Amino acid sequence: MSSVLLVTCNTETTTRSLRRSAADVIHALRQWDQGCLVRERHLYRGAVPKFDPNMATALAISPQARTEAQWKTVALSELLLAEVRASDFLVIAAPLDQGALPPEILAWSEHIGCAAKADAVGRKIHSWPNKIAIVVGEHPIESADWSADCVCRTLRTSLAQAGVADVALMEADPDGYPLRAAPIMLLVAKHESASHPVRS
Repeated sequence: MSSVLLVTCNTETTTRSLRRSAADVIHALRQWDQGCLVRERHLYRGAVPKFDPNMATALAISPQARTEAQWKTVALSELLLAEVRASDFLVIAAPLDQGALPPEILAWSEHIGCAAKADAVGRKIHSWPNKIAIVVGEHPIESADWSADCVCRTLRTSLAQAGVADVALMEADPDGYPLRAAPIMLLVAKHESASHPVRS
């Protein structure tokens, strides 16, 4: 059974077509695996704090040896990191203002990347590899000067430590037309071949 983490954010620019397109991706993933489990992480501005040295120190300590204060310091980091590590696919619904990801998504991805790096160094835990993040993006019609590669590269850099091997972007149709399932299935096939390579 596969696991999907749906990441949404509490921004005024999130439209109905964006939410519908994210649902299209999840529907396509369920065609591949009818029993897939979907969890949602909803973000709002200021919900995820900036990762700091105190968090890194606490994460590097064995859970059994942490003080109560250290547990409180890393509780959110542990939760966010566990959600990503437990998922095969991340579906990120992101309105793109001026071609940039929302602050909520950036804060979340950067925090997870730093937490994964600190945790891997401190406790020698290897990340769960070959995850694929699918960004369902929507940008204002007047904002023509933006780069999908830049958006994907930003997330790929921050989430790589948590096991995300690739990031793909699909644009939500402003008129509400459903996303085509074929490109999503190609991403699934890529995930499968990376997770279960053919041996000669």
